[in-house]
Amino acid sequence: MKIEPVSNLARLAQWNFESASVALIVEHIEEHKNILLTGPVGSGKTSLLKDLISLTNPELHFGYIYRNGANTTYNERHIHPWDVHRVAGAINVDFDQAASDELKIGSIQAPDFFVVDDVGAEFELITEMLTSMRCTGTLATNHVIYRDTFGPSFFRRQKYYDMVIKLEKYHQGGAVYTAKHPQLR
Repeated sequence: MKIEPVSNLARLAQWNFESASVALIVEHIEEHKNILLTGPVGSGKTSLLKDLISLTNPELHFGYIYRNGANTTYNERHIHPWDVHRVAGAINVDFDQAASDELKIGSIQAPDFFVVDDVGAEFELITEMLTSMRCTGTLATNHVIYRDTFGPSFFRRQKYYDMVIKLEKYHQGGAVYTAKHPQLR
């Protein structure tokens, strides 16, 4: 099934990716590959994540792993309204102390892929679990590893991700987005 929702592709274009980069991102999503978005706090990682979720096959459901303090539900603003019904299950790594347990992540009912939204220090542990579960199509954000993004030690640690997109600036009011070219592993 070919994914070509024009409005979503137009939304991706606002991030100032070159057309070849947009095509590469869409290809990775269609091929169910793992993509990591990284950048400093406030750089637009979660906003771009929302757009990438909308590029996935609308018939697919996803497990959502997030950090939201003591709140037992995720912030639905982090997912476009037309995609919220696709959440197969959610785990708050702050509230669910057992979130680091592979069985807890594996208990989400039949997700087609996982979304990992800035879970902080648990990022590497969760990535290891998803790797051991042989999950594909993961879309993730993380700001903790921003400084080492694209360094040799990053790719030794994070072989799970097929593409890494580094965001630098984000200003929603004036629609100014800056994203580096996607880096392939």
